[in-house]
Amino acid sequence: MQTSNANIYALGDCAEFEGQVKAYLQPTLISAAALGKTLLGEATKVTLLNMMVKVKTPNYPIQIGGKTDSSSVSRWNLDVQSQGIVAKGYDSADNMVGFVVTQDCTQQAFSLLRQL
Repeated sequence: MQTSNANIYALGDCAEFEGQVKAYLQPTLISAAALGKTLLGEATKVTLLNMMVKVKTPNYPIQIGGKTDSSSVSRWNLDVQSQGIVAKGYDSADNMVGFVVTQDCTQQAFSLLRQL
């Protein structure tokens, strides 16, 4: 959370974390808790685990978890069904690193998150 200036910290949509902007609620909450401890004298590192983002669209719900960027995912496995899509992203070592689920398949999101 500390910027290049030792007395300035960044939090939220304006903050870059390890080279990436994490403009969602969960990273902001985790970062705020660590920043609060740090400002009170207990230097606390921010640790962001695999997270899930829920895209709040009423007609086409989407949930995204883990890493889904092109630098992390080497290949995608797509299961397209009438009730939705389950897309699993794999790295170069063939480990699942992220996923995207839509419509009724969003019910699988938490079990997929646990697999990461």
